[in-house]
Amino acid sequence: MRSRMPIPNRMAIALSMGSLALVGLPAHAASAAVLVKTVTVTGSSDNVLTLTATCPAGYAVTGGGYEVDSDRVVDASYPSSKSSWTVTADKTAGESGHPDAEAYARCQVDPDGLLSTIVTGASQATCPRGTLTGGGWSNNTDVVQRSFPDAANRTWTVSSVHSTTETAYGVCETGGTLTVHQVTGDDCPSPQVVLGGGFTTTGKDTPNISRPDPENEEAWQNNFEARDHNAVTQTYADCLIA
Repeated sequence: MRSRMPIPNRMAIALSMGSLALVGLPAHAASAAVLVKTVTVTGSSDNVLTLTATCPAGYAVTGGGYEVDSDRVVDASYPSSKSSWTVTADKTAGESGHPDAEAYARCQVDPDGLLSTIVTGASQATCPRGTLTGGGWSNNTDVVQRSFPDAANRTWTVSSVHSTTETAYGVCETGGTLTVHQVTGDDCPSPQVVLGGGFTTTGKDTPNISRPDPENEEAWQNNFEARDHNAVTQTYADCLIA
């Protein structure tokens, strides 16, 4: 059984259980991005939860992530279409309750349909041209330690504890309309807006939170379990230059 610490109290967001909520960003956010959040219904009998957060019409996904209770393990977090983000989370061994999971999609106005070309690869996914805005992984059979961008080379890389080959996903903007700046850390420089994000850790647990901050359009949040107190962790953010 994986020992997991409780996650921090969730931030107050105006939405109901099992529903989608769109949170508009301030007027200075030139991206006109919105955040979509899917919340599970407490009491689900499923051992494995698969959730999809879908962008509204006229928007494309640029990145996404998740938040799960301490008794769940994330098996996948990836763009499942040009306008949606899917998360799969399993229970930890011996868990008899109904722990929650949440999927997040970061969405960008896309009236011309030029955003969000999805690319995949074994452990690495590379955009053939344009700009990398986000990425993730799926088909996980191991603990993912790294899911992070290399914006300069338009590549998203994924690796796990036992070097299992995972499917990496990259979200590419191929229309030449976005300028993206990658930062190492939680926050994009103001007034830049976060489009996607990732993580690395030397520990042996995937973070139970890796998602855009629902209260700060400039931030990406990761929360790593305290299983390995000596683990070195790092947050990455892909930022839209307004």
